[in-house]
Formats: sequence, structure tokens, C-alpha cells
Amino acid sequence: MWKTGYRVRKELNTLSMWFLPILFAPTPATVVAAPDAFPVYWNIQTAVCNRDNASVPLEDFQIIHNTGEGFMGDKIVVFYERKFGLCPYYNNSDPNQPINGGLPQNQTLEDHLDAIKKQIQTEIPDQNFSGLAVIDVEEFRPLYSMNWGQKTVYKKQSMELIKAKNPNIDQEQVEKEAEKAYNEAAKKFFVATITTARKLRPNAKWGYYDYPFCNTNSANAEGDYECSTQAKAFNDE
Repeated sequence: MWKTGYRVRKELNTLSMWFLPILFAPTPATVVAAPDAFPVYWNIQTAVCNRDNASVPLEDFQIIHNTGEGFMGDKIVVFYERKFGLCPYYNNSDPNQPINGGLPQNQTLEDHLDAIKKQIQTEIPDQNFSGLAVIDVEEFRPLYSMNWGQKTVYKKQSMELIKAKNPNIDQEQVEKEAEKAYNEAAKKFFVATITTARKLRPNAKWGYYDYPFCNTNSANAEGDYECSTQAKAFNDE
């Protein structure tokens, strides 16, 4: 898989549990970050807390956040697939509920790109926006082999598509052709989407949520801070 973008974690509620005790602890002065400090981004709608006079002193800890502490703003923007362009997926992983064609092979890519152009211009009106711009596509994955669990619907429907076009080929060939067609279409979708986004807002730090990919149990064991060999192989593809 192509190495593009930033790995963006979405466990915001968990992060808030970690940071809030620190943020509300008494502090004599503003914290000064080291020159090589890892930037911390805050994308929780704490504006609602401010209305209840429970402010979060993000500036004191040099935590990057949207002006007004809203969800979409001048520092961070997140585009979710169900409301971003015409992303294909199966609602509830149900093969009888295809949205925008269900599979990337069934989608009209140009229509999707036209739709995201309008959305990006609306949601990021500043052409010089230089914050994080996250594209969150989770319903299906860029590689056929990564669609496990409920996501096997994308494998099964890809095979059904091949069978409909070539009813006389054997199952082994069906699976081979399905994987090839899916991977080609998915790659075009992911690459064209982020390429279009970068052209519109070239200064933004664009990336896909969850990619580069890493196994969810990484760092569970003490001293284990590496992604699995399989996860690395997925990223190399």
C-alpha cells in the first residue's frame, strides 16, 4: 500500500480522559514546549464545556485546537466517509444495502471527485489552510486481503461481480480476478481522493485515518512498540 498521510487516531474520548486531569491541575505558569516536542492536537468540542463555565486551558499547554474549540475549524478538519463525496460502502455490512455502488469497482469516480471538491471548498474556505485535514474511510480498506470480519462483504460482493460477468470460470479464478479488480479500483479511489484534496488545499496536512496501518494489539506487551510484520507488509503494498 502507498505510504501517504498521517496516522491519525480517533480515540478522542480516551485522550480526553488522559489529558483532562493534567489540564485542570493547578499550574503556576504556561508550559513551554521543547523545540522538538511532539505536537498535540485537540479535536473535542469543548466549546460546550465553556458554555457551562468549565474552560479547558489548552493554550497554557500549547495544545493545538480549533478557534472556538469546535469540531471543524481553522486547525483541524475531519471528513467522514458517509458524508464525504460519494464514498461507496455497504450499510451495516449488508450486501442488500449498497450505498454509492457498494464497491469501489461500482463507483463513478469522477462524480465522487466533483462532490469532494465542493465540500472541501465549503468546509475549508481558506485556500492557505495549513492544519490537519483527515479523511476517515473505515467501511472498506484499500487492499482486498485487509477486508476481514464484517468487511468480508467487500470480498464476497467482488466475487459475485466477477461471477456475473464470467459465469463459466472456476472459483480459484473468480477469487483471483475479484482481488485484482478490487485492489485496482480501491487504489484509484484512495489516491485520486487525496490527490484532488491536496490540489485544492496544498498547504494542508492531508492524510487518511488509520493509515499507515498498524495492528491494534501493538504495544500491548512491555517493550513492544513495533507494528506486526503483516501490518508492515500491508503498508508496503
